[in-house]
Amino acid sequence: MPQSPIPSIIQRILNFSLILIFLSAFIVVIIGAATANIRQEVKSLNAFLEGAETLQENFESSLSMYTDEPRRIIDFVLSLRPETEMEYIGFIAAIEDIGIDLDLNLDLQSIDGSESNVAESVLGYDVEFYGSEDNLIDFLSEVEHMPYYIRVELINYKSLALLNEDSLPNINLKLYLYVKEN
Repeated sequence: MPQSPIPSIIQRILNFSLILIFLSAFIVVIIGAATANIRQEVKSLNAFLEGAETLQENFESSLSMYTDEPRRIIDFVLSLRPETEMEYIGFIAAIEDIGIDLDLNLDLQSIDGSESNVAESVLGYDVEFYGSEDNLIDFLSEVEHMPYYIRVELINYKSLALLNEDSLPNINLKLYLYVKEN
């Protein structure tokens, strides 16, 4: 028995259905590939976020290191500034003790603040003594190790070979002691 021809309307429906099946299969493959790509991106982003958490901790510790250390240094330098008259007297006594220890006859005098262009938060001292270059170096070394914030503004040294009796003392220093502001 011969097969009867499929009516054209059914043929069109079948053709249209086949096109839709191929089209939906193609779309499913594309969506599946995109989904796999999205999953891969999510995995890499999760790995990045895990790494970023340790990066945040490292950044915070680095920031802490860079801000805490200078703060401690500033606090230490500020602690070197005397605040009371007793601390000023302690500084003067320490300078005189250095002179005694090094067997130097020091002449220590306060400098009037109007004499120079110094800030209000410093006290000036003029130190004079007779000695060699080694005495000067030893004195400055001891002053450097004092627990005060000091600036040596002037060092005037006259060589012992060029001295006559009228030029004693031959070493003159101007020291400035930084103090806490009121």
